[in-house]
Amino acid sequence: MIDYAPLTAPLEEFRQAQPDVDLAYGVIAEGRLVHAAQPDRVFRIASMTKSFVAAAALLLRDRGTLGFDEPVERMLPSAGRLRLPDGRPARLTMRQLLSMQAGLPTDDPWADRLEATSPEDFDRLLGSGIRFIAEPGTRFKYANLGYAIAGRVLEEASRRSLPELIAAEILDPLGLHSTGFSADNVRRRRADAGLPAPEFATGRRRRPDDTLEDLKPTGPGAFSAIGGLYSSVEDLSVWVSGLMAAGHGAGVIAVPDSVEPRPGDAGSASRPPAELPNMPESEDGLPGPTGTQAPAHPLSRAQRQELQAAHRLIEVRNRFDIAAGTAVAQVHAYGFGLRSAEDSRSGTAVWHSGGYPGFGSSMRWHTGAGLGVIALAGLSRAPMEALLERGFADALSRAENRPRVPEREISAAREWRPAAAQHAQLWPELPELPQVMEALIADFDDARADALFSANMDADVPRGERHDLLARSRTVVGAPGPVEDVRYLSPARVSWRVQGEHGWRRAMASLNPLGQVQSLTVESYPAPHPAVDRAFARMTEALAGFDFLWPREVEFAGADLVSLVKAARVARTLGEPELGRYIATGESWGTAEVRFGTSIWHLTLELTAPRDYAGAKACTLVNISL
Repeated sequence: MIDYAPLTAPLEEFRQAQPDVDLAYGVIAEGRLVHAAQPDRVFRIASMTKSFVAAAALLLRDRGTLGFDEPVERMLPSAGRLRLPDGRPARLTMRQLLSMQAGLPTDDPWADRLEATSPEDFDRLLGSGIRFIAEPGTRFKYANLGYAIAGRVLEEASRRSLPELIAAEILDPLGLHSTGFSADNVRRRRADAGLPAPEFATGRRRRPDDTLEDLKPTGPGAFSAIGGLYSSVEDLSVWVSGLMAAGHGAGVIAVPDSVEPRPGDAGSASRPPAELPNMPESEDGLPGPTGTQAPAHPLSRAQRQELQAAHRLIEVRNRFDIAAGTAVAQVHAYGFGLRSAEDSRSGTAVWHSGGYPGFGSSMRWHTGAGLGVIALAGLSRAPMEALLERGFADALSRAENRPRVPEREISAAREWRPAAAQHAQLWPELPELPQVMEALIADFDDARADALFSANMDADVPRGERHDLLARSRTVVGAPGPVEDVRYLSPARVSWRVQGEHGWRRAMASLNPLGQVQSLTVESYPAPHPAVDRAFARMTEALAGFDFLWPREVEFAGADLVSLVKAARVARTLGEPELGRYIATGESWGTAEVRFGTSIWHLTLELTAPRDYAGAKACTLVNISL
């Protein structure tokens, strides 16, 4: 029997904390859905759409209709208008677009609002001065515009719209009747299959006053390839099971004979919960709909493996597990519409998440353990990816679920990340952007904002709400000092810090591919407790010495001091630490999260001091991570 508690506990915590938000999830083991909550409810799955788009591309390629390594302007002439910073033609390929190495900037806020763009307007957009941040094919950068271009190429190559192509080639063969590119399309598909009308989740965003606002979804168009699909846990379990079947096998843990629905869950709208596992398998090991003979998967095993393969290295991470006292290495990569991480201790995980106005989603599976989980929520920025990652980490740490990892481990892997943005060509607006944004924060002028902001800004945060948020920042921080600690996160993204008379703020802004401001986030904090200040200074001093000695100004409660000192010493051997810096502050002025480290490692301490005793000479460590 599978112990579902660690996998689903973070999701149930989310449900209990936000009972007014639609949530559905399902656990997959041995090729079938074995535990589910609201499996038939239909959600927008956002960027989880990308694996379906990539799958359609593989099908066309292997029929000789589409080349992966030839310039896409052969199929989509408007792509020939794209130019690199030095004026050369971009000459993008499908391989670069599908594996997120086209050299385009991250553009989530901007692109999310463009789904219904017509093909004609899309062609004009490609000729309007789209900017690049890197030479195509040289580095990973998540960019929705790249998938939008890929979607238009598929339409031209197949002479069908993207919704028609994916329905005919993937959804219909797999019997995914609750999946489609619009709510009306899903209704028609279910009616044609003789199924009841679907129940749709409501997409919402949470306002600063903690109330919820219903959001209206956009219709299909030229940007649908980035995240336009609707689907359910039940349908997605078929998709994920098919991908898992192409991997390393069914796993090493037992599976119960029947579904164990969440207490109080009504189960599936089209069949009772007890019938969910009765999915006969095709020759390819694919579960099919209840009571039917499952068809062969439209993608070969090799094609499904190719979707999940590491086509572009993202980074190599090393971390120190304080509890186990061991180092762990992870190799992160992007495939075709899917991400993966090879972990030196637990093996391979594959996943993709989705964020769209009103929705947050994620699907994740672990090939060694033979487990998969899907989570769909009707809330903007719902942290489904983080919740699934936490659930898997807990589940795989248990002896009975621990996968068998091959002897060829990667624990000695060298830490690697792409070259720092400082060594890339910054966009011309970026060096002055912190000062420009600080001037806007200090005195918000609507005309100036209109000139700087892209259209998504007011859709994401209504103008009046933004006025209020910035006014609160001015109150918390007081008269600001100069901009400091400027960090160029990419040629189109920058963060900075401002210290004021009462507190401080950290802000971050990014530009869309047209050079307009597509996001501005501001976090403001009161000045920390003096005891936290002293502990901060002492920890910085202690880490600077090779033989780390625990500073007496920092007490500890509920922490293993031996492991803590071990972690600090390991961190110190990885490199000379930068000056410690506050990265967050709680509601109380006596709580602060402090980070010490380098580009390779960081040690994060959460420190708290008593609110009612301003003369406290020590603060308490309540959490640590390395």
